[in-house]
Formats: sequence, C-alpha cells, structure tokens
Amino acid sequence: MLMPVCTVAGGVPILGETLTLQTIAGGLLVIAAVPYIHIEKER
Repeated sequence: MLMPVCTVAGGVPILGETLTLQTIAGGLLVIAAVPYIHIEKER
C-alpha cells in the first residue's frame, strides 16, 4: 500500500521529478489510510 509513496520518494531524487501539491496530498492520504486499514482488519 505504500508503493506509490515509495515510488514518488525515489523518483524525486533519482529522476529529478518535481513535487506538486497534489502529489504531496495523495501521499499523505495513502500514509493516513494504512493505519486505518490495519485497525479495521483487527476488528
């Protein structure tokens, strides 16, 4: 589930990509969703 975040984190320094507000917001959304999914699976 963190593959998009890792891809962007690697693409910025290696490929010289630029971070946009949409990319940052999407990454934060993914990071916030991971704990939520784990909590729901434990119920």
